[in-house]
Amino acid sequence: IIGHKNQLALLKGFLEKGLFFSSFLFWGPEKTGKKQIALGFAKGLLCQNNVFNGCQDCLACKDNPNRDFLFVSESFLPSSIIKSNDDKPYGIDTSRAVIKFLSLGASLSKRKVVLIDNAHLLSEEAQNSLLKIIEEPPAKSVIILVSDKPSLIFETVLSRTLGIYFPLVKQEDILHWVSDHKNLTEKQALEISKFSFGRPGIGFNLMADGKQLELYREKVLELLSFERQSAGQKLILLKRFLATDPEISKDLEFWQAILRDELLFSLGLGDLSLILSKKRELNQKDLVLSLKKLSNLSEMAENFPATAESALKQMVLSENL
Repeated sequence: IIGHKNQLALLKGFLEKGLFFSSFLFWGPEKTGKKQIALGFAKGLLCQNNVFNGCQDCLACKDNPNRDFLFVSESFLPSSIIKSNDDKPYGIDTSRAVIKFLSLGASLSKRKVVLIDNAHLLSEEAQNSLLKIIEEPPAKSVIILVSDKPSLIFETVLSRTLGIYFPLVKQEDILHWVSDHKNLTEKQALEISKFSFGRPGIGFNLMADGKQLELYREKVLELLSFERQSAGQKLILLKRFLATDPEISKDLEFWQAILRDELLFSLGLGDLSLILSKKRELNQKDLVLSLKKLSNLSEMAENFPATAESALKQMVLSENL
């Protein structure tokens, strides 16, 4: 686990002191380690000795797979719990499966635990159904919701959970972790720590796939030459840029990081830059304007990616971006 020392201390304290809530929400940017920590906490809740990640010695920890633990993810099928024709998770049958699972007593653990990854994907019907059991949870049961888009979860659900925020991880923490990888040069480790943008999950993917790291390098070079291109060349570069990642929000985040660095250099704060290593002669006012527009587009991309992509293309053609 990289970073999140305060959050880990809090969760371990809950386990050690026997302080438990019936519902938790682990939220924050994606790929920051929320799910990994949630799994470790869930194992601690199930462990008869209340050890984070499990003690591996008690009967509950040795019960593999643990009969008192239900993990709902994109590969979960409710038919494993109840009679269901659903071939996808997060629908009403998933919430019914959760309710049925929690209604049965624990086998070897002190309690039953449900972990729902990407809880914002739950349908409205499923959220309404789960709300009932969150309001009146069965004895010795815990529900952990994990989400990077909590705004899509009903306020009535959020208000009944203990929210724990997981922010972006410091670059130096990621660099320290990446540097332990023996097959990487010092330069590669530094690049990966920068391109992770505070998300260890991205760093892990970059370490596992050298081609992906090369794609990130190409993105930087293309963005640095972007404003010098003609409108037609800009659209070609934009199409290639977006094609490397299906989620436009990630592309926009990368672009904002470049512009942010350029703005820092223009303010004489180049030592705080994330990716760039030298100043370029760009208008400070234009940089601020472009950053604001990209920030607005990022918000749009969360819920309307197709609309955001179209708006970005229009901006590229009409503005100095």
